[in-house]
Amino acid sequence: MRFGIVANQKRPGARDAVNTLAQWASENGHEVTASDDLSTITPVSVKLVTGNELTRQIDVLVSMGGDGTLLAAAPAEVPVLGINLGSLGFLTQQPARDLLKALGAIADGNFTIESRMILKTEIRGETTLDSPYSLNDVVINNGPVSRIISIQLTVNGESIVTYRADGLIIATPTG
Repeated sequence: MRFGIVANQKRPGARDAVNTLAQWASENGHEVTASDDLSTITPVSVKLVTGNELTRQIDVLVSMGGDGTLLAAAPAEVPVLGINLGSLGFLTQQPARDLLKALGAIADGNFTIESRMILKTEIRGETTLDSPYSLNDVVINNGPVSRIISIQLTVNGESIVTYRADGLIIATPTG
């Protein structure tokens, strides 16, 4: 199985959790690829790729940190295992002490995938998005200074509403 890693390096225990996963994968014949921003805390045996390439090369993403880490990294293409390196997590309920148990269950096929709605956002114009997918919510505004903007909302090709406001928030049930 091919595991991917994203982690919040500011969280205590991030380096240990990454190394634990890498060692377990090596001992059990699994591949590990990590986001290249983890180059300072990953063992040499872990392949590093850019964030955009990561989800193309893995079967399961392991997000280590908190809910924010998971939300920032949640791809549309692969399941995510959320490992909580903090004290409270609604999406990352699995504590770091249970990492090996969770990895073993996944490798054995003993897991359930909880499907969640995601939003795919497209912007027409000159602005582009790094990632068009959102698990939590999408916020449309004019930046740090509140100014009135014209917003045309279209869902699945059908025009819903056009109005002028200082912004729009669209949330999923997760959000």
